[in-house]
Amino acid sequence: MNEILINAFLDEDGDEYTRAMLMDCIQKNRGKAYRREFNFNQFNVILDFKAETSVIRDEFETGEEGEIKMSLKQFEYYLKAKAAEGGS
Repeated sequence: MNEILINAFLDEDGDEYTRAMLMDCIQKNRGKAYRREFNFNQFNVILDFKAETSVIRDEFETGEEGEIKMSLKQFEYYLKAKAAEGGS
């Protein structure tokens, strides 16, 4: 997995408000046949609840280095870990 990309998302666009919004969306829609896309300053996040996956895309980086796909549970873990370390 591209840890650099997930950390860049959390550092650049993943402030407290954004993390809370994404966590709320995950919790409210888990198990539904629903797909939601969020567009932030540098990154786009796609939450696919039917497939239980998330995709983070860096708008400034093309190719494989600019995209990461992971399970919703894994994405949720990263969001919570950033909050626990006191990231704003």
